[in-house]
Amino acid sequence: MPRFSVIAPAYRVKAHLHECLASALRRIARACCRRRRTPGHPVPARTRLRHTLVHLGLHRTFRALQWSSTAHRRGVKATVRLLKALPTTALRLHYRVQSRQRTDRAACVDFLTVQAGAVVQRTLDPVGFAQPPRWPEYAWAARHIGSGEVVIADGYHAVHAIAGYGPNLAAPAWPDPALDERERLRRLTDVRAYLAPTSTRAERTAVVRRYHVRWLLLTRWHPMPEEAVVVAWSARTGEVPARVGRGLPGITR
Repeated sequence: MPRFSVIAPAYRVKAHLHECLASALRRIARACCRRRRTPGHPVPARTRLRHTLVHLGLHRTFRALQWSSTAHRRGVKATVRLLKALPTTALRLHYRVQSRQRTDRAACVDFLTVQAGAVVQRTLDPVGFAQPPRWPEYAWAARHIGSGEVVIADGYHAVHAIAGYGPNLAAPAWPDPALDERERLRRLTDVRAYLAPTSTRAERTAVVRRYHVRWLLLTRWHPMPEEAVVVAWSARTGEVPARVGRGLPGITR
């Protein structure tokens, strides 16, 4: 190692120190390379690059390349795994879509099977779809019974449908917010008493006067009261509308 005078420039001293440090590091790297290599045996091809880099003192570069190679191998492995899982994922998605389509088709078929009877008439039905219940219409009775007039009916369909044509029932079939429930139940009791076979004319007249009843709409199984006046007849249901209450006080028409 050469000696320096006191007046030697400082940058030369610094450059020389850097050169000495680099030389020492190269010697250490070569010693490490020699310790890891068996004398008399060639360097394997797989580690030749690493030994060369260590021999030249470029071990940090080799480490960076090693990290890059590791990252590349891991990326390749991840890509291979993804490519292997892609067909399985595609098949699962395909089966799920097919299952959803089959479910939708089955629901559509069930809907058409259940609702087709409401669209296709029985005379035009080639399959035999289940037909929904078709309630009779009461427009024929509403032509005689005025809107707002009170009716007593004994048929299930008439009790639940005649009010939709304008007349009022003496005893509503359903709870009515405009009528107290106790009053509705009392009216139902009076209507049952009116329709009872053992009722007398005086009892029927009292019910008619109390609730201003003007019409009866009775089925063909119920006997017609003697004071009622029949005005029409339904060929489909056999029901008969009859006028009552004429001539009673407080009831006109």
